[in-house]
Amino acid sequence: MSLAQRPLLFAVCLVLLLCTPALAQDQEPTSKGKTLTQWLDQLKDKDARIRGAAAEALGQIGPAAKRAVPALIEALADPGLARSLKSRFPSVGGCAAEALAMIGEPALPALAEALKSTNRDVRAMATYSLSCLGPKAKTTVPAITDVLKDKEATVRGLAAEALANMGREATTAVPALSAALRDEDANVRRVTADALGRIGQQAETAVPALTGALVDKGTGVRHTVVYALGRFGSAAKTAVPALVDVLTDKDDYVRMEAARTLARVGPAARAAAPALANRLKDANGKVRLAAAAALVRIGERKPEAIAALIDNLKNQDDYLRGDSARALAQIGAEAKPAVPALIDLLKDMEDHGRFSAAHALGRIGPGAKAAVPALLAAWKDTNKDFRQEVGEALKRIDPQTARKAGVP
Repeated sequence: MSLAQRPLLFAVCLVLLLCTPALAQDQEPTSKGKTLTQWLDQLKDKDARIRGAAAEALGQIGPAAKRAVPALIEALADPGLARSLKSRFPSVGGCAAEALAMIGEPALPALAEALKSTNRDVRAMATYSLSCLGPKAKTTVPAITDVLKDKEATVRGLAAEALANMGREATTAVPALSAALRDEDANVRRVTADALGRIGQQAETAVPALTGALVDKGTGVRHTVVYALGRFGSAAKTAVPALVDVLTDKDDYVRMEAARTLARVGPAARAAAPALANRLKDANGKVRLAAAAALVRIGERKPEAIAALIDNLKNQDDYLRGDSARALAQIGAEAKPAVPALIDLLKDMEDHGRFSAAHALGRIGPGAKAAVPALLAAWKDTNKDFRQEVGEALKRIDPQTARKAGVP
């Protein structure tokens, strides 16, 4: 190298040396115009709202904010009010939990370790964070399963919720969840039942435990248990006798859900037919609808079910009228006795009722020919969507008449 070139080389090296810190700063992850380091500094601010905003900003950076995980774990214990009380967890700790969930996989080891904290808030918020991650946190299932035995009911409930959000990935937790159905806290029992239902067929071994929980003192627990059993379909057939008893529950929604679950069990629930027939006279229209639909699904006492659905078409509840018509549509041609009532429903003031009536008549098919004049009148309606439903019905019932009427 010549002596003349050396000053030039020195100058280039000096420029690179001076620019290196700036380049490094440019490469640091940013959010809302600030670097990760700047947000970490604000996580220590005296103002809780600023700390909460810093946590949220770090979460928005995502996995690239791995360096912020220790500070966010520490912030889980921060009780400062950071946002609206309408938020589920309005504290800085809640913001940190959601931020860790957004960072995702890089935060999993630290979150799993935080579940062992002596601080209740840290355990709760770490569990909540893993709940937000759902199946992505499947590697932490064993650790969350242990939390089902936490001394704090709030934390146990969050653990059950986290396992529920993981669905099938939480299969190994089924035995522990089955035991948790006997938890002293009603909310924990309710969320546990939901978790078992969401895990699905892989949790079939929990059917006996869920069946036993049908007599729980908590109305919300019983309702969730019944719904969970419905997710198992025919695999819940051993629960049929207990579900028959639930058909007389004092709560309308529990009775309704029991009928729906028996419908999902299907033909294996034939033994429930007499009890379901009794519910066709239930004081609650939605229970009557569910019982009728269950009988149809099971394949028992169908004429009685159809008669109950026809009665529902005259109910004051517009949703019940429409839903009953939809149930008749699923029956198809055998629902022919409902044609006169469905013709009347075509003139319903509410869209759900008249749309459903047209749909049901179409599903009954040629057996609903008596409805053709009423359908032709409805074909002139100004509602485009209703006309389309009416047109489809006409094509199913009487294709020739439909063509003459200009139905495309």
